[in-house]
Amino acid sequence: MARQAWPRNRAAFWRAKILGNRARDRKVNRLLRAKGWRVLRIWEHELRRKDEEKFLQRLRRSLVQ
Repeated sequence: MARQAWPRNRAAFWRAKILGNRARDRKVNRLLRAKGWRVLRIWEHELRRKDEEKFLQRLRRSLVQ
């Protein structure tokens, strides 16, 4: 995972929110995998044109597994 750039405004709120979201995502991933699902979480920023090739490579890797 890339190094996190933490917001400066309302820093405590955003840090708690982001860390909470990460914990929730890990829990949901575990639950889905336990039910036999494969999980690929896609973030909006990964869909930018400049990141297109990196995203497509990641998507291809996940589909062939």
